[in-house]
Amino acid sequence: FFQEPLKVYANLPLDRAQRGLIDQLSNTLLPTSKIEGLTTVEPTLDFMLGMVNDCYIKEDVDKYLVGLTAFQIHLTEKYQSSFEKLSPEKVTELFTELKTSDTISEELKYFFSTTKQLTEKHFISSEYYQKKYMDFEFAPGRYVGCAAL
Repeated sequence: FFQEPLKVYANLPLDRAQRGLIDQLSNTLLPTSKIEGLTTVEPTLDFMLGMVNDCYIKEDVDKYLVGLTAFQIHLTEKYQSSFEKLSPEKVTELFTELKTSDTISEELKYFFSTTKQLTEKHFISSEYYQKKYMDFEFAPGRYVGCAAL
């Protein structure tokens, strides 16, 4: 009944369904929902859309949007289904095709690779990953008093 208002991105005129598709794609590429202790300042979708909106030039934003449309068309033409209804085998087949095929458009490849890169970047820059895997300590580090010389 009540839907949360969408964040407005000046360069990305996306509707709720398109945002949902990008979010599902991101969560399928890197399923972080089952990682205990992982918290981030903002959801992956907001991070990705903010990066594309604020950091990419107009031509790349347009290429991303054309790639999103091409992705939706590709799903309906090849699989006659939405992304959320694809079986895990079909998703693996789709991802392999998007990475390796020479027959799909550059815009579609760009959309997929950008979504994948930004999903990974969001996870790698999280506090959870930095502390657990990179042994990160906030500067200036810890204080060791009364150390033997």
